[in-house]
Amino acid sequence: MLKEQKEIKSKLDNISFWQGLIDDCTVGLELEDDNILSEVKNNLENLKKDFDKFDLENMLSGQYDKYDAILTL
Repeated sequence: MLKEQKEIKSKLDNISFWQGLIDDCTVGLELEDDNILSEVKNNLENLKKDFDKFDLENMLSGQYDKYDAILTL
């Protein structure tokens, strides 16, 4: 139970961080400054990487995904 609570808290912390980053990007886009736009671009690229990783982790977090698997080629 404690492990599940930690996982949920970690996911909520990530979502909160991402929301702050999205808010920062929104403000940066409104300012239309070249230096800030470059930073916004980097932040958006990092967000995409984080979202992709989050999505993969969620796909692999099913009921039986914590068990070992045997793969035969």
